[in-house]
Amino acid sequence: MNSGPITVAPVTMTSLAKKFVREWFEGLGNGAILCGEIFSSLFTLKPSGRDLLYQMYFIGVKSQSVVAITGAFTGHGALLPDLRRISQGQDGYRHACRRERRAGQPIGTCAHRF
Repeated sequence: MNSGPITVAPVTMTSLAKKFVREWFEGLGNGAILCGEIFSSLFTLKPSGRDLLYQMYFIGVKSQSVVAITGAFTGHGALLPDLRRISQGQDGYRHACRRERRAGQPIGTCAHRF
């Protein structure tokens, strides 16, 4: 096992310039690949109706559960602080939520009007 100090190669302007040029050419190559794919897709045949219908089904129906779950959690997170504030009577109105249940009133609702 080597117990000597760890040495790090110094970063010079030349190495930084080489890295910049290499990354720039990489980006240029990726852009060229993208342009080639776009150009080739312009002149290819249209997809079959069956493929198009399957893609529409997959995007619409299959992702519906993900959208619903995400929307539910987002709405719950946005609404929770307001419900907590209203139930504690800190919403600026002169009332407090009544916690007892009256006949015909759903559980957990306030017995007042806004």
